Amino acid sequence: MFLSRGLLVAGLVLCACGEDKEGAASQVTTLTDSNFEELVARGAGKPWAVKFYAPWCGHCKVLAPKWEELAEKLQGEVNVGKVDCTESQFIGNMFDVHGYPTLKLISEGQMYAFSGPRSIEALVAWAQGGYKSQEPTMYPFDRSAFHHYQIMASTIFAKYGFYIVGVLLVGIGAMICLLDPGAPVAMPSQPEAKPAQGAEKEEAESKKDS
Repeated sequence: MFLSRGLLVAGLVLCACGEDKEGAASQVTTLTDSNFEELVARGAGKPWAVKFYAPWCGHCKVLAPKWEELAEKLQGEVNVGKVDCTESQFIGNMFDVHGYPTLKLISEGQMYAFSGPRSIEALVAWAQGGYKSQEPTMYPFDRSAFHHYQIMASTIFAKYGFYIVGVLLVGIGAMICLLDPGAPVAMPSQPEAKPAQGAEKEEAESKKDS
């Protein structure tokens, strides 16, 4: 009796601890196609450290707790965000992400890529100013409108290309039918039937007798 009650209490305590841990608010901001440009705002005023990842990536899963720890250590100094590139493909393409995880820091309209060991010490040092020793690249949203729309078009085609091609083919077929609905259908010509050899002989003999 006492043992069962003790196990029940222990179970309740463990559940409560688990819920508290899962319910703790993450300091990492989730960035998407729809909110990235507005929230990051070129890193004006406060830099943004952004992780571009895919949920299935093993290295990304290993980095996840360190990225949360980074966000906690840098509160008030640097904003920390993450982009799921399988969901936000446009942002992934805009930032030319080809591997996971990709780490970039955006500050005052300039962009810096992280390269090195992904230890918490190295990440903190980089985000707190180590990035300034790197050569910056242009913030993608500062590029020309043509580049912006080109990335948008390629993203849409990559995502819905199969459906777009199907719709185009159906549309072309329907247009052909509408433009020439009464066009005759060419039928293959049938060769003339030749009379049997026996019939030819009978006809020749009858002409002879007459």
